[in-house]
Amino acid sequence: MVRKGGASDERAPPSNTASSEQLAWERLLDFIACEGADPQDAYRRMRERLLKFFAWRGSSNAEELTDEALTRVAARLLEGEVRAERPAAFIIGVARMIDLEGKRRERRWVPFDESIGADEPPPTSESQRLERKRRLRRAAGLRTSSSGLSACTGNGIARRLMICL
Repeated sequence: MVRKGGASDERAPPSNTASSEQLAWERLLDFIACEGADPQDAYRRMRERLLKFFAWRGSSNAEELTDEALTRVAARLLEGEVRAERPAAFIIGVARMIDLEGKRRERRWVPFDESIGADEPPPTSESQRLERKRRLRRAAGLRTSSSGLSACTGNGIARRLMICL
């Protein structure tokens, strides 16, 4: 069986934002509910399943990610037709993509080592100053160019960290 959950030719989404959101959530409930099942009960079960999914994947903000997954599916249903034989599998697939996006974002953040330069005296020569800037940029996860550091970026970082260059 293929469940459809998108806009049909007969029903165009209303121009009113509140009405559009209401229509999106109604379509989500219809999409989740099996034949004859209570839509609110199906929604609660799917929400619990998503919360467990994100908790199992180690997410600290499972509530927010669950809301994001359901909101994205509702938006997709409003945009157009979604064909899925198993709506729950489709929703879990969306949740999986959201989890992967979050993991990619987390990998970009590098903890800052506050001990870098804390006990060093201010540099006295130009080469010491450039070396210190290079280390600060590396610690901040920034790339250095072959010509050295841009004064704006290196000095801006140093000012924010309150480090004398």
